[in-house]
Amino acid sequence: MAAAATEESSSIAPISDATMAIPSIELRSGVKIKRIINGMWQTSGGWGKIESKAAVAAMGELAAAGFTSFDFADHYGPAEDLFGAFLASRKSSVGIQGFTKWCPSPGPMTTAIVSKAVEKSLGRTGSKSLDMM
Repeated sequence: MAAAATEESSSIAPISDATMAIPSIELRSGVKIKRIINGMWQTSGGWGKIESKAAVAAMGELAAAGFTSFDFADHYGPAEDLFGAFLASRKSSVGIQGFTKWCPSPGPMTTAIVSKAVEKSLGRTGSKSLDMM
């Protein structure tokens, strides 16, 4: 994330006073993503406690500056929950993209196992659908 989101930080420096035009790339007909994606691996907790309000505020700063695509995973600690809180803090989520990853345990894979993982990510992100998994 662009700004420190730990309890030790007392404020979040603004990213930019102007919105940047981040170019998109078309993956297939009708599916476009931004060429710059905000990785949320730092929120996994391996670098200290994450202050949720500061993290969500930093995500708002990023979106306001034009960085509207976020990458997270089920194993990035609270990343999916933070994305959900970020979406809930906005009047509109139009133009915001969330891409999650799922790392299943080794072993047999069934539709039920996959469905359960999708439902868990939907719940954590507070979304009706996932932009990408």
